[in-house]
Amino acid sequence: MLKLKNQIKPNLSTDKNRQQPIKSLKTPKNQTKIKLTTDKGTPRPIKVETILLSADLGFTADDPTNQKIVEDHQDKSDSNQETTPVRTSHYLGTSDSMTSQAPQTKEQRQADKDQQLLKKITEYHLEHGHIGFTTCAKELKLKWPKRLAMPICEACQLTKAKNQPLPRTATTRANRPGYRLHFDTSGKKRPSLARHQYFILGVDDYSRKMFVGFIKTKDEVKDFVKQTVKQIEREKFPMKIAYIRTDGGTEYDNEALMTWTMEQGIQREMSAPNRQGQNGVVERRMGITWQMAKTMMLHAASPAYDWGYAVNFAVYIINNNRQTANRGYTATDLWNEGGPDRRMNMRKGVFGCLGYAKEYNKRKDKPRAKPVIFLGIDEAAKAYIVRDISLAYPRSRRSADVVFDPQFFPYRNPLTPRPPCPDGTRMYDG
Repeated sequence: MLKLKNQIKPNLSTDKNRQQPIKSLKTPKNQTKIKLTTDKGTPRPIKVETILLSADLGFTADDPTNQKIVEDHQDKSDSNQETTPVRTSHYLGTSDSMTSQAPQTKEQRQADKDQQLLKKITEYHLEHGHIGFTTCAKELKLKWPKRLAMPICEACQLTKAKNQPLPRTATTRANRPGYRLHFDTSGKKRPSLARHQYFILGVDDYSRKMFVGFIKTKDEVKDFVKQTVKQIEREKFPMKIAYIRTDGGTEYDNEALMTWTMEQGIQREMSAPNRQGQNGVVERRMGITWQMAKTMMLHAASPAYDWGYAVNFAVYIINNNRQTANRGYTATDLWNEGGPDRRMNMRKGVFGCLGYAKEYNKRKDKPRAKPVIFLGIDEAAKAYIVRDISLAYPRSRRSADVVFDPQFFPYRNPLTPRPPCPDGTRMYDG
């Protein structure tokens, strides 16, 4: 084919209808180029819109010299449109979906963090033998937020159940004597000389004054409660007893006693099953009283059937000693509400010690005193309770004129005469 010598070549640079070649669209030297790679050589994430626009212009966006051209063309096309559709940017390597997703709220992000935290501490709890969650948080060095409750393990709840703590101070303590009474019955004891096998304690909630009674069977509990309530209401007239608190034993939770309290207008308060601490005022006094009685009997080597005298004397001592629950006052002082001190101003002996009680004889040639054993104090008679050991069969009596020898205890000698045991067992059981 012959070539014409004067053939005119088309000037592509002046043709406005043609698309300019890519070579004429290179970025100037003084223009900042966009890096598609980081300093460490890893690829920089590229937006999906950039990839689509590069394909429309006929070249790839991997060329750093053409990156600026692509972005300028995208800005111009966006400005020419009246309304631009909203498109969520997706980065390469993060999502393969081209659909839009709503951004998470602050609450949703916080909920996701809490779920991850709970999962982490639960896995550690199970892997390490169900140790406490507080210990797990310390081992994992987690700052557990106060707003988030610790998880609950069902196996731990079934095998590590404990009693819930009780309040250290009473929230319903009475503000006057005789407002609320606490009652409790002791366990079964060996028969005393009067054949009593139980003792009952009644405690005033305000003054902590104790009232004690001795019974043969638990059927007599309701009679002691009625008698104590009647006695207190007579003494504190016109005030009435408003509440009676007991445990759930059948000697208190029965129809006869419930009917009587309803007739008297007294409200009943009962502790829950296996929660003796809810009636802790009298429960604690019951323990203190019995421990004191056993200690005095052991020290004096007294027979086991003398537990009734020891309990009665222990109640007298506790009522007339200062107590922390009464802010340093005695129960008798608060019961009398600051009135005259009604305690007997008598010289007290040691339980089971030797004493000499005066004898009132008409004959001048007989001794004026007899050896006795001290067994307690009778507040009603304002006298000492003693046992005459000069007789072959010793018997108890009351005497106001007694001199004690607190260093000598006759029952430590097995030859000291004793009353016969009421249950038919051996006479001496010290």
